Amino acid sequence: MKSSFIKTPIGNFLAHFKDRNLTRLELVSSTVNLFFDQNLQETFNQLFKGMISVKELPINFSKLEGTEFQKKIWKSLTNIKYGETCSYQEIAASINNPNAVRAVGSACRLNPIPLIIPCHRVLKSNGNIGKYAFGIKNKHKLLKLESYESRNRNKK
Repeated sequence: MKSSFIKTPIGNFLAHFKDRNLTRLELVSSTVNLFFDQNLQETFNQLFKGMISVKELPINFSKLEGTEFQKKIWKSLTNIKYGETCSYQEIAASINNPNAVRAVGSACRLNPIPLIIPCHRVLKSNGNIGKYAFGIKNKHKLLKLESYESRNRNKK
């Protein structure tokens, strides 16, 4: 499968595949001459609207570049439901390593498929937003979008 760009609420990303598995999302400034896959876009649209869960996507963690420890953290992040958040401390506790708060933050920063593995849903223990690889403004935007969609999904 060839790389394809997708449109997201925070910009255009290039989706990279290896053996038909999504392995990396890269923020791109231009989509000129890039392949566009409508089916992939529709999957992302459903994900952004909370119509499908990350758990429903065929993520092959063994194909992602990272340490086994990072992959363990990334798997834990997929348990954070759409429209919800948790803290770095809670993620560390969920992998039975409560002292790994900084390692959780580092794994979030190195997440190869953000938006799919929802590192934007992780906040500081005091409720502050914390950092985000694509900027705090975009983290706010994604959290606001998910909160709004989550509240209004069943009102239609």
